Amino acid sequence: AKRLQKKKGKIKMTEAQILAKTYQDNLTVKRKQHTVAKSGESVFKEVLIYENIPCALSQSGGSTPEKDGNKRTADRSMTIFASPEIIMKDMDSITVETSAGQVFRGHSGRTFAYANSHGETAFKIETIA
Repeated sequence: AKRLQKKKGKIKMTEAQILAKTYQDNLTVKRKQHTVAKSGESVFKEVLIYENIPCALSQSGGSTPEKDGNKRTADRSMTIFASPEIIMKDMDSITVETSAGQVFRGHSGRTFAYANSHGETAFKIETIA
């Protein structure tokens, strides 16, 4: 998917290459994995899966503040677009730094990958810096 195809002397870009030009943001993914501590105790440890991967963060709609008890909340769901080989799982810890310098942290849903094109992953934002 990453190679250029020649057609009648012209270079033709693949869909994945065209979409990759829109990836102006950076993605870091951490995942909790089961491990056994030196004490023999079964624990979950957060492991770095991807770091500084080009992506595009897309806002599907605005969020409206709601009152939850005595505090106001504004949950926001977005979509992460990345190369199809970047696969996130439910509840991976996500950090996306946009080209504008904003930093979003939260958790992912499961990636749906389109072969030779891109992957789309739901992203629930919990903090914005």
